[in-house]
Amino acid sequence: MRMRGGIRIHGIILAAGRGKRMGPLTESVAKCMIPVAGKPLLQWSIDAMLGSGAARVSVGLGWKREYVRSLISEEMRHHSTNLVDVPNYAHGPLETLIKTSAETKSERLLVGPADALLAPSDIAGLVSSHDAELTLAVDCNSDEGTIVYLDDDGYLAGIGSPMRSHSSMCRSAMLLVAEPQFLKRCRAAAASGESHIVPVINEMAQEGSLVRIHRIRGKSLDVDHIEDIIKANSHLLRTSKPYFQGSIFIPEGDTVEIGDSIVTDGGMALAKGVHLCGPSLLSSGCRLENGVEIGPDAYLGPNTAVGRDSRLVRTVSFGESKIADRSLLDSVVVYQSRTYRGRGSYDK
Repeated sequence: MRMRGGIRIHGIILAAGRGKRMGPLTESVAKCMIPVAGKPLLQWSIDAMLGSGAARVSVGLGWKREYVRSLISEEMRHHSTNLVDVPNYAHGPLETLIKTSAETKSERLLVGPADALLAPSDIAGLVSSHDAELTLAVDCNSDEGTIVYLDDDGYLAGIGSPMRSHSSMCRSAMLLVAEPQFLKRCRAAAASGESHIVPVINEMAQEGSLVRIHRIRGKSLDVDHIEDIIKANSHLLRTSKPYFQGSIFIPEGDTVEIGDSIVTDGGMALAKGVHLCGPSLLSSGCRLENGVEIGPDAYLGPNTAVGRDSRLVRTVSFGESKIADRSLLDSVVVYQSRTYRGRGSYDK
């Protein structure tokens, strides 16, 4: 897609961070590869950018980058996606942005982290509204995220703290569109010791540069904690109606009762008495024993095995997990049979 002046849009996804707020879970798995509603966070972000006008997407990889490369599907390796190693990712997101965008040259940038999910329509709206050096997406209906201060004309007055007089506030939706010259500011800031992107943008606000604000209409999802994984999974199951080969998707409001044991073409084995409540998504190779209840708001990754008389509600399970008989799981993430709860706690 080409925008005003023939400038091509290049998506930049910052997926280098470790995700320390998720505790022990991200010691084993890179946060960007945690699946919600059937796809890793990273794939949701790539698909949304490509579907919203970006001609290419570059992904900056840091923490567990070899692990991420090994898990990325062929679908994510198509010609429109470029994976960039960022060995010095611990220096901060500014370093990741500069390294990942090194080959974009004169292209307009659409920048966001892998753990910030917006509807493609909102991303497309952000891109089409852009007519300044920088345009920021904000969510005026959220009470979470960094505060964004606006002046009387609706332009940026500061992020986190006001750099000049302001008249209203919103919350950051963690996505921006920038002209190529914005990278020059970022490189200069990094050379002076800065490690984050926000101070670069605040300097623009302080000096009076016009930074446009775009208010999104949908819901912004910032996946920082275990609880956020559950929220993102529930939201996407209800809004995206996902389906993948060999899977079973139960839409919101629907239920399925298994009268006789069945084995599907995707190798899924469902015993008699299994009850499925939507929205829920079951992947190929899942095995559900007698009396199991799944949903609502549950995602079972490939080869998940659930023991008899268990109930899973608002649960994300992946890593070929095995769940014991008579388990009651609510608002948890299960990875390789270990259960992760809010505030970093987990059960072996």
